[in-house]
Amino acid sequence: MTNNKLKIKDFLILSFILLIVSLIYINTLDNPFIWDDEVIIESNQFIKDWGSMGDIFEHDIFGASLEQGSFYRPLHALSYMIDYSLWGFNTLGYHITSIFLFLLLLIVLYLLFIQLGLKKILSFILVLGFGVHPINTEMVTFISARGDIIMILFSLLSFLVFLRAIYKKNNLFFILSIFLFILAFLSKESAVVLPIIMGLYLFLFKRDKYKTFLGWFLILVFLSFGYTAFRLIMVGSGQSIALSNIAQASLITRLITLPRIFLTYIVKLIIPFNLHMEYLFVEKSILSLSFILGLPAIILFFYAILRFLKFSKYSLFFTGWFFMGLLPFYQIFLPLAATLREHWVSFSAIGFLGLMALVFKKIFLKLKKEPKARLGFILLIVAIFIYWAGSSLIRNKIWESPKGLYQNDLKYEPNSFLLHNNLGVEYFRESNYFKAKKHFLAANRVTPGLGYAPAYNNLGVIYQREAKTDQAIYCYLQSIKINDYILAYQNLVELYIKKNKTEKARSVLEQGLNLYPNNQILLKYKENINHF
Repeated sequence: MTNNKLKIKDFLILSFILLIVSLIYINTLDNPFIWDDEVIIESNQFIKDWGSMGDIFEHDIFGASLEQGSFYRPLHALSYMIDYSLWGFNTLGYHITSIFLFLLLLIVLYLLFIQLGLKKILSFILVLGFGVHPINTEMVTFISARGDIIMILFSLLSFLVFLRAIYKKNNLFFILSIFLFILAFLSKESAVVLPIIMGLYLFLFKRDKYKTFLGWFLILVFLSFGYTAFRLIMVGSGQSIALSNIAQASLITRLITLPRIFLTYIVKLIIPFNLHMEYLFVEKSILSLSFILGLPAIILFFYAILRFLKFSKYSLFFTGWFFMGLLPFYQIFLPLAATLREHWVSFSAIGFLGLMALVFKKIFLKLKKEPKARLGFILLIVAIFIYWAGSSLIRNKIWESPKGLYQNDLKYEPNSFLLHNNLGVEYFRESNYFKAKKHFLAANRVTPGLGYAPAYNNLGVIYQREAKTDQAIYCYLQSIKINDYILAYQNLVELYIKKNKTEKARSVLEQGLNLYPNNQILLKYKENINHF
């Protein structure tokens, strides 16, 4: 009888969470493809044919070869292949899939917390908080960020099954856990931190059973280190340093910037405001306030919480989850294309919100003899969740218009060459070439190094429309020089053919086909040139 009641209670809890989260994301269903969606989905030939499944495992998510690409996420791409077979290019279906996967993630997260030994009410608060938090809108609303959802889902499943394997002493569960971990890092490489988080939990809670799980756990660790080495050495080894200020900075500068990265994530998790896609700050001096005050503030913040919670096992575990989950984004081992992006913290947010839930629980228990204060505290928590949910709704609304999104986010990050270029493309589509050119020029101006290859290509298109052939050729050549941009090859070959410069067209075409041998447009130009 008790088990039935518990199961009904679990069902009611999950139903409530899923209903609330579904209502928050229902306003994203009509959102169009945006930003990377146009390349990863609309222009991706591999997802349109099940016969191309092998190509998905031989190319990165953008379609580049393993040697050229750095975003090797085959299961992420496979999800689009499934979507395309069901919906074609109807964005409604893609959003339904992302929301469904996120809801499934929340169910698994709840089951994991129960398996970890947390009370149902605490698990409810944690999962609801994670579900409504606006920091997650990016990975749910932005179709191209779905890899984070899939990665987190498989990571949580791997953790959950591993714990069940220890409890049941079942080797088949251990094998399943390892398989799920492989699926996780094939969805997104940042899953490699999972064994570290699992190891912390096992050390704190399961040391007495180490003989049961040690060998299997070491396999997870081996896979984590092995895949990390594979990604660093093999996949993307031909790529230059990421195009960002933080990637161009020295190791010392990146270390000085790290406290501000942590502070930004902590603030966004507690009081999310002014959310936007890219954060490009770099702290260059040890005299910066974020370094002088930030590092002590972070240490004091977590020390105060841990001391308040009396350094309990769960508080140490959730603190470790937060910091270890962010390891791939410290900008120390491998600098990335931005200093910070909001969806990078989604996995770590589970640990941080877990820590906050423990604080809420202890405060609530301390107010046991003060019913009015306890009621006020409950209302405060409800108000926080309503604020988070409202912020998610507002952020999702901004995503309904590509132009509106880029304009909004440029207010907070005016030095984003990606946002400038994307906004320029939207103006170009409106035939507002003056404003388009303005943003393409701005993109090249704020880009570290020689400029941004797509922006140079886009400028070339505008100059070509203005019959400024020399400027157009210069821009296409710059785009090719900077990053061998495929559209620049296509546009330059077409321009040379139109100007009857056949030999130059043939030379550029040969160079482009060496890099992109399967590009249908270049192959068509080759066929045409051969008739001359």
